[in-house]
Amino acid sequence: MVDCQAMPDRRDSAESEQIQTGLNIQRQLLVLLKRKWLIASVVLAVVAVVAAVTFSRTKIYRTTASVIVEQKAPQVLGSQVSEVVDLSQGGYWRSKEYLETQRKVITSRSLARRVVERLALATEPLFWSRPVRSKRSADDAAAALETMVAATPLRDSNIIEIAVEHPQPEVAARLANAIADAYMEQNIDYKLSSTTGAVRWLSDQLDDLKKQLERAEMSLYEYKKRHNIISVSLEDKQSILARQIEKITDALTEIRMRRIAIAAQKKQLLAAQEENKSRDPMKWGVGPVMESPSIQKLKDAFVDEQRKYVSLRERYLDRHPLVQEQLAKMTTARNDLVREVNNLFRAVETKFAEIKDNESHVAGALQSAKDEALELNKREVTYKRLKRDEENTAKLYSMILGRMKESDLSGQLRVNNIRKLDVAAVPLLPVRPRVRVNLTVGVLVGLLLGIALAFLVETLDSSVKSQDD
Repeated sequence: MVDCQAMPDRRDSAESEQIQTGLNIQRQLLVLLKRKWLIASVVLAVVAVVAAVTFSRTKIYRTTASVIVEQKAPQVLGSQVSEVVDLSQGGYWRSKEYLETQRKVITSRSLARRVVERLALATEPLFWSRPVRSKRSADDAAAALETMVAATPLRDSNIIEIAVEHPQPEVAARLANAIADAYMEQNIDYKLSSTTGAVRWLSDQLDDLKKQLERAEMSLYEYKKRHNIISVSLEDKQSILARQIEKITDALTEIRMRRIAIAAQKKQLLAAQEENKSRDPMKWGVGPVMESPSIQKLKDAFVDEQRKYVSLRERYLDRHPLVQEQLAKMTTARNDLVREVNNLFRAVETKFAEIKDNESHVAGALQSAKDEALELNKREVTYKRLKRDEENTAKLYSMILGRMKESDLSGQLRVNNIRKLDVAAVPLLPVRPRVRVNLTVGVLVGLLLGIALAFLVETLDSSVKSQDD
């Protein structure tokens, strides 16, 4: 069973605790009210100390200039215009690394030294914020300037902010702008030095290539002169020789066909002569004899005289004057026919010998043309090698010359991948010391110290001041 008597006891205990807590808070408020002047004194003391320290410190002014840094400068020369923004997958990380590199360049000692030399900061009292009593070197000024400069790449952009802090607002603005200008000029100088080195190297290469080209051209000229191909190119000479070989080949073929035909006629005549031992002209029935009009005419005359002779012999005796006269005419006609046949034999022999000799000359000319063509092909190997060397050297010379001119023009154009975005303005308010923040912190710290001191004093106070005590 539940103990009903315990429940009222617990409720009374809770109410007692609430009353005790309220009394404690009331007592603490009374302590704070009682020690209010102590707390106020502590707060004023702390604020006074903070204010004294704050206003005794040198005021520092901060100003920023900004520049846009692209990875590549716009390419205005050449056959193609390159893009400035890299859209490849690795472009983001390369851009991040590049911007970080440029940040370190901006805050480097070498850039600070350039600004120091330009503005003569080593002997500038405003830069040191006090009169320069001892001689300061440029390295000292560069080291001091290096501590004043900060560069911050802005997120998701190609912009770098150049911040300078200095006790003098005008000096801070001048230094920020000078650093931005020096950074841009240093980048240009670096590109120009690279371009100048490239132009110098290209110039040296161009001189060597020019000499090589002159030697190659002279070698080609001497070769063409030595082999008589000055006026006509080797290709044209090959074409002429090819046409010449073709014509000689056609002529030789025609001569050989004629020689074969004449050889056949000669063979027929020799065969007919071998068969006709009596050399009776009436029995020559071969083609050349049958085709000769003069022989046919003489043959007809001989047949006519022979017919007349036979007719007279039938009427008269052999010693009759008419028979003897007709016999003489027939003999003359026969001798004429035999002489014409023999002339035909000799003509065929002479023609065969001539055409054979002609064939030999034409064959020799053809062989000479072929030998010349083979020699020309052999020369072509050397000629093409010399011409190829000359053409390659000329192309390389033209390419190097173009690159040198392009590099020289690039240097003169002074194209920069860095440009100023915002100019640093003279700051109106200092960034350090932060008076409001310091005083607010001083009030809070003084209040906490005052409250703590009030409770400490109240705790240590054991004197009796009233009837309740």
